[in-house]
This record gives sequence, C-alpha cells and structure tokens, in this order.
Amino acid sequence: MLLIQIVLLVVLVFLVIFVVRQVGVVLRARPGGDAPAPPRLDSLHRLLRILIACEITFGIAWVVATLMLERSLPPALMGFVQEQRKGLEWGLVDWLGTSCLILLIVGWIGLWRLWWRSRTIYTAAWCLGVLSCFFMGPRVSLGPPEAASTLSTGAGGLILGVIYLTDLKHRFGKPQREVASVAA
Repeated sequence: MLLIQIVLLVVLVFLVIFVVRQVGVVLRARPGGDAPAPPRLDSLHRLLRILIACEITFGIAWVVATLMLERSLPPALMGFVQEQRKGLEWGLVDWLGTSCLILLIVGWIGLWRLWWRSRTIYTAAWCLGVLSCFFMGPRVSLGPPEAASTLSTGAGGLILGVIYLTDLKHRFGKPQREVASVAA
C-alpha cells in the first residue's frame, strides 16, 4: 500500500507542476510587442479551460485514491468506515451532494463553452457543496486523497476568481437582444 501512496503522490505532484506551468504560460501571453499588457480574453478562456480540466482531474484522483487506499486503514478506522456504510439510506447530505454534482457538471460544460448562465450555475454548485459540508459529520481520510481533494477545491476557487474577477466576467452577462429599427 505504501507503493500505491507514493505513486499517487508523485502523480499529484506532476499534475500540480503541469498546472503551474500552464497558468504561467497563459499569464505571460501578450497580445504583441514587449510591453506588458493585460491577458487577452482567449488567454483567459484557455486558463479557465485548464482550471476546469484540473478540477475534474483532481476530483477523479480523489475518488480513485480513496477507493484504492481505503483498505490500508488501521482495523479500528476500517471498522468505523464499514459501520458508516451499513446504513445506506438517502439523507440530506446525499441529496445535497447529488445536486451539487449535477450542477457542477452542467456548470463545467457551460463555463467551457462560455454560456452566460453557467457562472450562476457553477456558483450555486459551490454553495451547495459548502452547505453539504455542515451536515457530513465525522469522516476518515487519508493523505493522498485529501491532497487531491484540496487541489480540486483550490482549482475551483481559482475558477471562481477567473469568472468573477477578470475581464472574462463580461462574457457571462445576460446577452443583449438587438432591436431592429423599423423605418417608417
């Protein structure tokens, strides 16, 4: 199990290095010339897509690492995890989590395509995710899955920053309908 943990940590480190390098490339992109200029919208859109891909990748890494490393828990903690799974009834946390996942998927697709309502949907998914944390109760977590979860949350926070605090925010406004003037 130690070998699996080491491999997962190495993969996470390489993913972080890749993300940092890609973000640096996007932020250094200039529309021409040597003078520093604000990032272009296409560079910000590329950055947004990289962050979406990172959030999804880290989320999947969290699930895979949790499933792979769960058997390496000490017997007392393993008993606690199995005890929690015995009552697989759907409760408030399950409904909030499922709603959050559906909204996240729709939000990711919309943000990827710069759909004007996707910013609201993605923000609602984040709010539901934070709300569900208050009802989760105690849980057992291992290092690599928790690292992947933290990186996924960080990528999500950066996505919120990009869609609210950069020039890309104007792409998510309600589209203006053109009114055809009628010549009388």
